[in-house]
Amino acid sequence: MKQFSLAILLAALLQSGRILVVPAFALAASSAPDWSATQTAAPAKGSDWFAGMKAALKAAQAGRQKEALAIVQSVDRLGNVPPDFVVEVHAAIVDYAIAAKDYATAAAMNDQMLTQKEGNRYDELEDCALVAMLQNRIDRARECARLFDAR
Repeated sequence: MKQFSLAILLAALLQSGRILVVPAFALAASSAPDWSATQTAAPAKGSDWFAGMKAALKAAQAGRQKEALAIVQSVDRLGNVPPDFVVEVHAAIVDYAIAAKDYATAAAMNDQMLTQKEGNRYDELEDCALVAMLQNRIDRARECARLFDAR
């Protein structure tokens, strides 16, 4: 017996008219259950921070690093970032600040992350050494490198 792939089987059924394709918007009802993704009555929680992060990424990809930094800083100030993603927001501030050549902002956020023990300590120490070198703070760069090597 010949074996057919799922794609070939679906194509054959579509061609013969045995499968009815219904657009997704036609299935969305106004009385969706509480857990449904199609529920329209309640606003999405936390979408502001996620939309902000996407906007920052688009700005950075378009070469507008200062704008991306400003967006991510405003996301951080919102205060509705889920705890699991706070580290990602703070790391984005460091990355966009370095790209925008705002080394003071990068150093301040990196120091905050190191003090609060957020994220991967070794990544933060690498950023610490990089930002210190970019600021021509050789003693700080050596301190970060020493902490990095003291595993």
